[in-house]
Amino acid sequence: MQTRRYAAILAAAARQKLSRRAVPHADELPRVKVHAVAERAVGEAIARFAGGGVGGHAPAALLHQLCLGPTLDILADTRLPLVATGAVITDLRWEILSPVPFGRPLTVRALVASFERDDQGTALRIVADILYDGAVCYRENARYLDRGSTGSPARVLGEVPQPEDVAQSEDVAQSRAKTSPAPAVHGEPSAPSAPSAPLASSFPGTALDFRAEFGVDENGHLRYASPHALAERRFTATDARHWARLTGDINPIHLSGATARLFGFSGAVLHGAATDAWACGQLGVRGDAPGRGEVTFRAPLVLPQKVVLRAVGEEGTVAVVEERTGRDLVHLRYTSPELHEAQAGIVLPVREGKPSSTAVSRGMVEVFAEGDTALATALEEAIPWRRTYREPYVQLTRIDDPAHGAQVARTGLDFVHHTLTLHDGTPLAELRPRAGAPRGEIVRGTTVPCPFTVPFRGREIPEHLRGATRRDARGEYVYLSGTELLEHLALWEAQGRVRPGVLTALTEVVENPEMMRLEGRTVAVLGAGAELSPAPTLLATGARVAGVGRSESRRMRTLRARALETAGKLHIAPPGFGDVTAAPDAVAGWLLSLPGDLVVVDTLYAPGYKFLLVEAGADAVLRMVGEESDAAFAWYGSPTDAYPIPGNDAAAAGAAGLPGGRVSRTAIRSWAKLSGARPAREGGVVNLLQDIQGPNYAAAKRIGRWRATVEREAGRTISYTIAPMSRTESVLISQPLRAGYAGLERLGYPPLSADTAAALLAGLLVWDLHHPEATASSTSFLTDRALDGGLLSIPYQPNDLAGLALLSGAEKLFVRHHGPTAGRLRERPAVGDASSGY
Repeated sequence: MQTRRYAAILAAAARQKLSRRAVPHADELPRVKVHAVAERAVGEAIARFAGGGVGGHAPAALLHQLCLGPTLDILADTRLPLVATGAVITDLRWEILSPVPFGRPLTVRALVASFERDDQGTALRIVADILYDGAVCYRENARYLDRGSTGSPARVLGEVPQPEDVAQSEDVAQSRAKTSPAPAVHGEPSAPSAPSAPLASSFPGTALDFRAEFGVDENGHLRYASPHALAERRFTATDARHWARLTGDINPIHLSGATARLFGFSGAVLHGAATDAWACGQLGVRGDAPGRGEVTFRAPLVLPQKVVLRAVGEEGTVAVVEERTGRDLVHLRYTSPELHEAQAGIVLPVREGKPSSTAVSRGMVEVFAEGDTALATALEEAIPWRRTYREPYVQLTRIDDPAHGAQVARTGLDFVHHTLTLHDGTPLAELRPRAGAPRGEIVRGTTVPCPFTVPFRGREIPEHLRGATRRDARGEYVYLSGTELLEHLALWEAQGRVRPGVLTALTEVVENPEMMRLEGRTVAVLGAGAELSPAPTLLATGARVAGVGRSESRRMRTLRARALETAGKLHIAPPGFGDVTAAPDAVAGWLLSLPGDLVVVDTLYAPGYKFLLVEAGADAVLRMVGEESDAAFAWYGSPTDAYPIPGNDAAAAGAAGLPGGRVSRTAIRSWAKLSGARPAREGGVVNLLQDIQGPNYAAAKRIGRWRATVEREAGRTISYTIAPMSRTESVLISQPLRAGYAGLERLGYPPLSADTAAALLAGLLVWDLHHPEATASSTSFLTDRALDGGLLSIPYQPNDLAGLALLSGAEKLFVRHHGPTAGRLRERPAVGDASSGY
């Protein structure tokens, strides 16, 4: 339907170019009336696009989409002298008078309230409303501008309903909003009948201008209420195509840079309604209560573009700002009882007027520099920090070896918990668990427990099983269990791909399948939907799992569906109790309310500085839970970090040499000599840090290690396992990482598939929980049972072999990813619920 409408618009545009029509008379301004239904599936998809929760009623963006059809019919009307293809929305005002139910018949009406033309272009103000059972429940007023259609100044006003008629309709809708209860999950109550109302045409006020209202700073930037962004997002052409599919708005200026340039834009521009929907999603405006939105588009959001959402004034007054230039593109103001305090959550410290992650990642090292000359020297030479952070973190590893005690770890965590605060200034150290957490959803599996099994893919499949594989979206795979699994792991141990303790631990787990059920325990997984999460494996073997994450995210929905097909029980954190950065006190309170002996596993990951905030939030949760319970804690370490190694282990590793792969050992040694590759082991530390990951990643992983060291010394049951390099989604969508991983495999250090790594890590977690004495008695617990893929024995620093790895896997730079997400638009990972990128 929308395609036909745009075809009509393009045809009308061509006719307008060929014939300069006169200014229309008032009685020629078109009016359109159609019938529609707000589909729940579309509303949920829009909410996911916006990154917000899914409500029980239609969100404003869906209601605007319902009004889009009549609007397109109007824009295609040949009586209007403008080229509608190039028209963009300059301001939008909408109001939900009463929540609009899904799946019920609605009437949508639209008309042209005004036509204006001058030497700046031609503007149409189109007003529309939606009626449910005869009463107006939604109305909007949008201004569309075509800068290419200029002419002599002219202004034509359409028919405007009387104010008392609009007020009567508002009274009916507001009365319904007060008397109609919120809908149940599986349906909405029918609304009482109401008299038909005239079209609501206008809203009071003018276009928003926050520059005039709040002023600008000395750099000419809009003055904001806080230096911290409420949210950020990089919008791309993929997002525009996704929005077009969701809403039917296939205007080519949003989908084609070439077409957009024909109309004076520097590239394809994002739909204005998509920007509005994103802001609503971040502020919690879902459409379940009456509310109003005002949006003024000062400049187009040209794709691709990274933008941030900044608070300008009181709650609900925000601006969408271009991150690179600081230009305020869109001004928005919302009024709704649904508005939550979006500023809540953990924020970075402010340095020189800007949030600074360097103040944390560098500060975590600086706190120890005074008493250590080598560390102080490394810090002095670490300029710029982003490119030179590796040596300071190697020196930090030398002094925070668990064999020397936990004092360094305690000092580091104290720095983190007093440096990072909530938006209101409360240090993480002062947080306490929030009482009164709701139970949340419980999903009970419907099958019998299965034994501990591990999927293997691609080259990892044993030769004798290559003819008995299955296939899914990721390719061929086979499940191994019992003796076959142990034989395969024994081969890996002989090849140096896993530490000796791995085979010993998993042998016991395989031979005693009841260990996997963890009777009497509840395993709470922070980031339960992550690709390396142990939740699917534990649920399959009959364990009780608590999933912490955003309940409406794609990954959590997938986990919920998988849980039904297992023998386990899944507790899902209720909305508002699953985000460790937004509300760590709420997460801690919910975890403490769970039944059984608690185990908390941290599998969280997020890109960039967000990972630092995520891990700080997770650590705050663990501290609060640990202060009020004897819960066990677990972490997955990174294979690209710096670790202390015992002296005898260092000697053995130094003699191990290169494992050998498709790239010969001679070629690797020649590269190392020509490039000046440095030894991986110096001063009792193996340096596996990679420049590409950056200091925020290193700092975030160090927080977990410090907590593990502190809790182990305090006598708590802990598990710490170095995860293997894994082909997670966050790796596969990056061409350089994909090429680097392919190259490392050819050098003899093959990464694992994400599901293979997740299952193996789950098995090792279970063994640790049954044998707390193994970690308690070992000062090398960080590396004892590492799934390192051989990296702990590598003779050269992996960072110095990165160039060779990229060259070896260079063809991956030119091949599109066709993995499990190919052909499907990826939902952007939310903080605290992203894939683990080890």
